[in-house]
Amino acid sequence: MHLSELSRKGWVVKKAAEDMAKLPRWHQKHFQSVEAGGNGLFDDIAGTKALELGVVAKEVLEYVQGYCPEKCCSLAGFSVHGDREVLKKEIPELYNYMSHQIIDVSTIMNLSGKWKPDVLIGKPDQQGGSHRAMSDVVHSIETLKYFKAKLW
Repeated sequence: MHLSELSRKGWVVKKAAEDMAKLPRWHQKHFQSVEAGGNGLFDDIAGTKALELGVVAKEVLEYVQGYCPEKCCSLAGFSVHGDREVLKKEIPELYNYMSHQIIDVSTIMNLSGKWKPDVLIGKPDQQGGSHRAMSDVVHSIETLKYFKAKLW
């Protein structure tokens, strides 16, 4: 499995302000404007660079197809089962293209801590805890690199 970044691209899906207002308090706090202490996601969703879901779905699928053969690319990340469910509902074409296997970094970290607790010393912390997709991807890669070097 490659643990190096091959390419980087980002998208923001346009959503209605009413839908964002219905999200739980945690989301309201963390996704509010940077000036108010959040990560600015709500501002980006409302901004001019945000795209309709259909456009993002098509572009993301084409992007993944450029790197992964069908049914051979595992979805990876922290608690990635939740992301997989979102893909199943929102972007079924991508969900169906991906492998059914997932690599859950949370599980690797949890088991590592139970089986070899000392390996948790020095593990990468989430940089800033921004809860934005790209920072989560980078954190997942760095954490997998760390555990691969320490355990395997």
